[in-house]
Amino acid sequence: MERTVLPVILVVAVSCSVVYSIALKVVQLMAIQNVRSEKLAYQITNALFNLCIGLIGLYLEYQVLPKLPSYLGTSVDRIPWNHEELYLVSAMQLGYQFWAIPTGIFAVGESITMIFHHFAVVISTSLSGFMTVGFRYYTPFFYGVMELSSLPLAVMNAFKDQPEWIKRYPGVFDVSRVVFAVSFLVIRVWMCFFRWTAFLRDNFIFFYTAEMGYFKLYLMIQCSLAFFLATLQIYWATLIVKGLVKLVGGKITPKKQD
Repeated sequence: MERTVLPVILVVAVSCSVVYSIALKVVQLMAIQNVRSEKLAYQITNALFNLCIGLIGLYLEYQVLPKLPSYLGTSVDRIPWNHEELYLVSAMQLGYQFWAIPTGIFAVGESITMIFHHFAVVISTSLSGFMTVGFRYYTPFFYGVMELSSLPLAVMNAFKDQPEWIKRYPGVFDVSRVVFAVSFLVIRVWMCFFRWTAFLRDNFIFFYTAEMGYFKLYLMIQCSLAFFLATLQIYWATLIVKGLVKLVGGKITPKKQD
């Protein structure tokens, strides 16, 4: 597995660095007022990566996965299968995270929550990337399809970083907010609910039945971080619903007349 995963990790990390450098140069040449070049270039790189891995995730989830023997099996049957056909999204996520962590810390100044999120993804994804029992059956959706909801988020964040854009194009900003909210709730909450519960259950079963040792300790950490990531999605969903209600409420509330 390492023979296939490691080259992809390296290619993705290098590709993200190249794309970021090009995007940074272009943004600097455009000389957009009040724009932090490093952050905008980071957002552009993130959006392009999410588009690529999202499309690959869709292909693996709906074209490759249904043809595998474990597709019609029980949830427990899917734990021990190697699923070598599905390794790609795990390797791509690891490559991206190895690029995003130092870039986010030193160039962009991401929040502690997002940095911890990056590290949690690395630890969780390492199981599917390197271990024989890697729960790769779930990875096309978790590491691929879910990232599609991040595309409208990139647009929305770009507007939030530039308040004058919101004043100039308020309709575009509102559309990006609604599209992001709907895509997040549909993909990361509704479509993800049964996948998360099945995955966390299987993950715990595998951890609980594993023999004592360093690997069991790793499984405990990995299982805990997987639960943290699932909880984080729910927390973000509550914030999105509040923002959506506020947006809709503000649109339908009539303005006071002088």
